[in-house]
Amino acid sequence: MKAAIFGVGQGGNALMNLISSDYEVVACFDNNPDKWGSIISGLTVRSPDKLLDDNPEIIWTGSLNADVAIDIENQIRGLGFDGTVKHASDLKNRYDLRLAELRLIGDQIRKRRVTGVIAELGVYQGKFARELNQNFSDRQLYLFDTFEGFVPEDIASERGLSKANPGDFSDTSEEDILNKMPFPGQVEIFKGRFPETIPDEEILYAFVSLDADLYEPTWQGLSYFYPRLSSGGVMLIHDYNSMQFPGVKKAVDEYLNEQKLFIIPLCDFHGTAIFIKA
Repeated sequence: MKAAIFGVGQGGNALMNLISSDYEVVACFDNNPDKWGSIISGLTVRSPDKLLDDNPEIIWTGSLNADVAIDIENQIRGLGFDGTVKHASDLKNRYDLRLAELRLIGDQIRKRRVTGVIAELGVYQGKFARELNQNFSDRQLYLFDTFEGFVPEDIASERGLSKANPGDFSDTSEEDILNKMPFPGQVEIFKGRFPETIPDEEILYAFVSLDADLYEPTWQGLSYFYPRLSSGGVMLIHDYNSMQFPGVKKAVDEYLNEQKLFIIPLCDFHGTAIFIKA
């Protein structure tokens, strides 16, 4: 079946890999003129007025925002397409690869008796932290975040990498996070700019979720957590293949090259990557 993708942001890029075994992806489109003419997985991004040129039987919208996806579907219909329209946002909501991977990793950590606490750098509103607390209910969970959004010092280190602003992701609080935790007694919060909040005692980590979004805290997170991962410990890096936060990939690749390490990118909508310490 011939398919096209409308919207070549992070969701659209993930779709290229996720649906290629079931569909022949023949075209991709975007509303942003700056993307027209660029190449995505061997296809040239085109303007919406070219939508019907390749006679696709199905069009996938690439936006991960459900409301935006509906707006794009209406636009597609207005351009005369009467075939099937599906949404990356629906696929993401039905199947979250990162959460599925977390459960499998948890089973392996328990089976192999990997020692250490669990941690997350970049908690925001605590959705993934809740899953960590649920899956590792017998272990301490250390949560590192400013709980006030991005700080100016880290924004200054972006060097034009992203459009992040001080205070982004500030709609959260320590109290809200703890209220979401199924086992709050196992949770310890470290509020403030990382790495200024690193505990004084020496700690081993069995699993770390690194979700700092920006170059500087990502680099600092790798520098702190990786040497303290137990043998068999796992680090899950959010936004490694993010188009919104390219500083993450820059920091990770620089650290990997310096330490001669390797990671495995996952084909999910979060742009996740994973590595295991030998």
